Amino acid sequence: MPATASVAQAAPAAPAEAPAAAAPAPAPAAESAPASQPVTAKEGTVPITAPMVGTFYATPEPGAPPFVKLGDHVDVGTTMGLVEVMKVFNAVSSGADGTIDEICVESGQFVEHGQILFLVRPDGN
Repeated sequence: MPATASVAQAAPAAPAEAPAAAAPAPAPAAESAPASQPVTAKEGTVPITAPMVGTFYATPEPGAPPFVKLGDHVDVGTTMGLVEVMKVFNAVSSGADGTIDEICVESGQFVEHGQILFLVRPDGN
């Protein structure tokens, strides 16, 4: 009976490991500006507040002009912006006839329920 030869093939050598990279240093804590004071209504203005917690949008869709601008005249019920929560958009409407005296938030900003979004100076003031 002929002898059977057994051939063992060596596994390819594992690639040399590069020295372990140092773990990236944690990013320095963002310089936090002093917490801005909550906006309060100025004397003679009517605050327009967020109806709920969510993201405020000043435009009906990206690239569109804003619903309102500083100095615009609004009537009761005028849509001034939207607050989106869970893909549902809720209108923010004026509660007074008057002129927009201040816009207190940026489009895309997270807002809290009751947070002042706009200040409207009522007609006659």
